Amino acid sequence: MFYAQFDEGAMSGGLVIRAESGVAALAVPAIRTVRRLAPMGTIANVMTASQLRDRSVAPRRLNAVLTSLFGILAVIIAAVGIAGVLAFSVSARTNEIGIRMSLGADSAQVHWMILKEGGVLVAAGLLVGSVSAFAASGLMRGLLFGIAPHDPVTFAAVATLMGIIGIAACWIPAARAARIDPAIAMRSE
Repeated sequence: MFYAQFDEGAMSGGLVIRAESGVAALAVPAIRTVRRLAPMGTIANVMTASQLRDRSVAPRRLNAVLTSLFGILAVIIAAVGIAGVLAFSVSARTNEIGIRMSLGADSAQVHWMILKEGGVLVAAGLLVGSVSAFAASGLMRGLLFGIAPHDPVTFAAVATLMGIIGIAACWIPAARAARIDPAIAMRSE
């Protein structure tokens, strides 16, 4: 189908060619045919349907990539923050941990104690984050493609992933606390 462009600019024309294969190779013969039928016609924006789709989706794809990168950065910052808070807690409690170990607590018990403290922080963060995300998901409706704003599978998957990342961030300070030598901890005081 071909529409001629009027001088008033009220209507612009277009030609759509459907083909099973070799779509890109049809551009030159199509231009020649249009020139023969309308020698004064303007030919611009010759592209395949996939090129047109990619061009129209490109801004949304860029937004999705940037949002994903900011999300990954936020997860990294959160993991470093949890590990930092627990590392500070372990260093401030070195004497206490040394006393616990000298009174019979083994490294597994100390490791578990620090992991439980970190787990409380992670659980609180997951609770607050899940409630906030549920409340804010309606605002994000325009950025979501193929997912309902309150999709329970997505919420569960993200909460599980964040829980795993949070516990992994707790693991390093807990392992460090479990390696504290009670004699050195007592002497440092």
